Amino acid sequence: MDSLELNKIDDYWAEMIRKYPVDNKNDPNISNLEQFQTIADEIISRAGVFAPLFRGQPDASFELESSLDRSPEPDISMFEYYRRLYVVKPRIEAFTGQRWEEIAEAKDPSSFADYDSIRQRLSTYDVPHYDLLAYLRHCGFPSPLLDWTRSSYISSFFALKSKSYNVHPAIFVFVERPTGMKTSSSREPHIFSLNSAVRTHQRHFLQQAEYTICTQFHSPTGDLSAGAWTFPKYTSAINRFGPSQNIVLKFVLDRTMRDAALKRLHSYNINSYSLFGNEESLIETMAYEEFELNRHR
Repeated sequence: MDSLELNKIDDYWAEMIRKYPVDNKNDPNISNLEQFQTIADEIISRAGVFAPLFRGQPDASFELESSLDRSPEPDISMFEYYRRLYVVKPRIEAFTGQRWEEIAEAKDPSSFADYDSIRQRLSTYDVPHYDLLAYLRHCGFPSPLLDWTRSSYISSFFALKSKSYNVHPAIFVFVERPTGMKTSSSREPHIFSLNSAVRTHQRHFLQQAEYTICTQFHSPTGDLSAGAWTFPKYTSAINRFGPSQNIVLKFVLDRTMRDAALKRLHSYNINSYSLFGNEESLIETMAYEEFELNRHR
């Protein structure tokens, strides 16, 4: 890819960042599902091999945050986080009957003091004890993982699912490598996508889910073998590198599009039951059909 092609790619994504800024809190720029899907299809086409990820949120005023970001201790070090997993893991195994790999790293602070070893894992879409992190994320334990979906339609459902009379929902779109390449600095926070093939809850697969993780290496002396990996807040890494990588766009949906959009999505079999597959979601879907979808029959 020559410099002219790269400049054209950067120009497109720079314009998208300008048109769909992440600091838009409540100003709708999408009026119907078809409009959003047309834009999403173009984003998917332009993103190429490294497909974009979508995340629907019910309130456009909400930041892009992991559950760890919202916890009393954001910006926690990797060592401290894994030490806490080490503490709770035996109790989780005792009550669930499930088993996970021993967290040996939690016994040695130097496990997360070397830049290259963790950076290499991140470059291969992996983190230590990924399956346990994914399981705990689905069960409500504060997690550095942020869940997305590969489906723009599924993200629309999650954005519009809750009925609101005074706020607009939003969809975030993450494009990690618009040019197919990614560079990193040891001092900068970065968002990394992770492998979707992870042993976790079945709804992860029903929702076509993928995870990202935000990390940063801190070394006061600049020594890459004597620092500390941390989990910084996602907001510190969004669009930090301009249009070249880690792009995040935000589409604010007009709340008045909810009924028509959910009806269309339901016709595609995108509803609570198809995405969660449990008894509660079955009842929720039937309630939607009887009290909203078919209320004028």
